[in-house]
Amino acid sequence: MATYCPNCSGNLLYSPSRHAMYCRMCGGTFAPEEVGESERSSTTYECNIYSCPSCGGTIAVTGTEVSTSCVYCGNTTIIFDRISTNQKPDGLIPFSITQKEAVKIVEKHMAGAALLPKDVDDVKIENMKGIYIPYWVVSGKFYDSMTLYDEVVNSGSDSSHPRYYGRAGYCDVLNVSVEAVSSINDKFSNKIEPFNIDDVVEFDEDYLMGFYSDIPDVTADDLSDAVGKKADEMFGNLICETLYGQKKHVLQSKHWTKLYDDHLMLFFPVWFYTFVYKDKPYTLLINGQTGKIAGTLPWKKRSLKRDGVILASLMSILLIAPFVIFDWLVTLESTTTIVVIGFFITLVFWLIGFITSLSVKENAEMTQEGSVFDFVNERKG
Repeated sequence: MATYCPNCSGNLLYSPSRHAMYCRMCGGTFAPEEVGESERSSTTYECNIYSCPSCGGTIAVTGTEVSTSCVYCGNTTIIFDRISTNQKPDGLIPFSITQKEAVKIVEKHMAGAALLPKDVDDVKIENMKGIYIPYWVVSGKFYDSMTLYDEVVNSGSDSSHPRYYGRAGYCDVLNVSVEAVSSINDKFSNKIEPFNIDDVVEFDEDYLMGFYSDIPDVTADDLSDAVGKKADEMFGNLICETLYGQKKHVLQSKHWTKLYDDHLMLFFPVWFYTFVYKDKPYTLLINGQTGKIAGTLPWKKRSLKRDGVILASLMSILLIAPFVIFDWLVTLESTTTIVVIGFFITLVFWLIGFITSLSVKENAEMTQEGSVFDFVNERKG
């Protein structure tokens, strides 16, 4: 249902910059709790469901116009599917970052991308969509037992020997946020966390006006494993910081989580910027509360490899040139030494470029063909 302006009966939208409902017709502003007919005692709310025929993604729209492009993959047509009655969240964090501010964040992100192709179009504000993503926020008791490994360098030599450790412990885990949608890649969405739950307000449908929302498909029964994985990773990182050797990591881990019954369903604000470049979709995520951005842009693969080789070659030339110019290469032995040094410098720069390209490729896959576009399972709500 739409919420109408008490002054002129125009549609009201939530304005992040005003932290209030805003009427574009008369300019009036109103607190969300002052307008609308939301049934606060109800545990559900109704919304219109639209589906994308390209990626299968679904979005929920509450009483506002829907754009003609999919917020997930950029397809130009989405189709009305049904009216759905969904579980009302316990609260939400309203958008603090406006659409224009989100566009500026993307523009700054693009400006700092050295390998961005020149023919990538300018940032289009119509491609920036605000979506409330449902999260579970839970607390509980976490138990973990780990086997860890590191290496210590032997005194007076370049050799090392391995060491093994056992660690066990338990702790309270408080207010851990877990996505309530299974289709978005956790590695991708985790990059824009954390959200500050101190800003949570009571749920009111009016906050959804002008935005989209996703439909949860992760139930409370599925939370224990998800929280356990998050806590296990944090616990392992903290334990590894106490080791002084090299190549330290967790060999194996056995953990168990007992959740308390006071978990909450909250909506967190995320801006999605989606565009298509050379028939491949790209999505950037922006935390709608803090402005933190995640996602990989199109990049020039040839430039990365070429620049790596050029840089390595220049470094080698700069290293060897003084010896040649000042006739310091007196013996064959010294010549061989310099050549070997130059070779290893070239190899190091090439490896840095190669590792960087793998990281960029992994992130690009998450923003192109990863689960952020895999909204193929209909939320039956």
